[in-house]
Amino acid sequence: MKELVKYEFKKIWTQLTIVSVVLLVIISTINVFIILFNSEAITSEGKEVNGLKSCRAIRNESKDIQGVMNQEYLDNLVKNFNSSKEKQKAGELVGAYSTKYNYTNQIINFANYGSKASNLNKGLDFDFIKSEKKFYNQYKKSVSDTIKEYNQRDNWFKYTDNHMNNINEKINKLKIPFKVDYNGGLSYFVWQYGTQYYLVLIVIGFALSSLFSKNSNNGIDELTLSSKFGRKKNMNARIIAGNIFSVVIYAIFIGTLLIEIGVGASLHGWSTSIQTIWFTCLYNISVGTGIVIMILQGLLGVLIVANLIMLISLKVKYSKLTTFISVFSIWVLLKLANTTNPLQLQLNPIYFAKHISFFKEFDICYFIGNIMIPYSLAFIAIAFIYMLVIRILTIRQYKKYKLN
Repeated sequence: MKELVKYEFKKIWTQLTIVSVVLLVIISTINVFIILFNSEAITSEGKEVNGLKSCRAIRNESKDIQGVMNQEYLDNLVKNFNSSKEKQKAGELVGAYSTKYNYTNQIINFANYGSKASNLNKGLDFDFIKSEKKFYNQYKKSVSDTIKEYNQRDNWFKYTDNHMNNINEKINKLKIPFKVDYNGGLSYFVWQYGTQYYLVLIVIGFALSSLFSKNSNNGIDELTLSSKFGRKKNMNARIIAGNIFSVVIYAIFIGTLLIEIGVGASLHGWSTSIQTIWFTCLYNISVGTGIVIMILQGLLGVLIVANLIMLISLKVKYSKLTTFISVFSIWVLLKLANTTNPLQLQLNPIYFAKHISFFKEFDICYFIGNIMIPYSLAFIAIAFIYMLVIRILTIRQYKKYKLN
């Protein structure tokens, strides 16, 4: 079986597949560096720096803001920022210029403005910042208010007062003070991940759509269907090979993004508190752990789509028609991820894969009674049902498959 899987895996790598993967890397690189080359920053000397130099300049100067956000840190931050050339220069310019203070000041501004905070809010003229205790109390209040606001506005599952009490208990258990540092490159990685995720699905759609076709070089032939045992064994090998291929393509996508952004903006900041990027996150984990969770969720979305495409290939049999239906199905899933219907949205594997990259909520909480169930865990159960249904339909197609 192992050799058969290897054989089927090699067959997937057609000329079209290789071209698709090359285009994936090229398009990803172009998208990443277009933004990086248009970056603008202000250095500690008050100079405007553009392009890749701006990313590196801010990264090199950010040693000054590395630390734990306790009272001493807050006092020094306010003092240094108010007397900085960055503040003076930024006040004279229109636009969201980056400075080394972005990665500290934004979380403080979230504490004050809550859901209305934006990247343009960088000032530190707040009374609560004079006390570490008051700052974190204000921050926790903003987290609670923002979560409730998002829930009442955007979620199908509305929180009761008891639900909010449970959420507030989680908020009060957040590990403080926060660990802060430069993590601009990682933030950019998360954003580009969500923006480019569809590229992986399109490559998989083109590559796997002919896996069970009867009119393609890597499809089904008479030998495959020569016996009942051979049919099942070969088709299972194709399914396994298709899933391995999907994982490989996804790994290429992730690796490409990490290399591009590592070169352009650095991958520094993996150990910073996750709340420095996702302000309303209720978990005591690092930014790096949050990104790993995002990548694993994306992988699950990829596998669901890959198995759906292989089922379509089994059902339709003709490679060109299967390719059209597969790409169209991916397009439909992507469009459905833009819906305003929250239940429909949260059942979509594309949304599950990308929702963290929106920077809005790291996770969503549901409740059964007083038991809190994160959306991430709930969707894993839903994904299991999706995969089980696809698997049952796939096995049924094994028996029905005929060349004529």
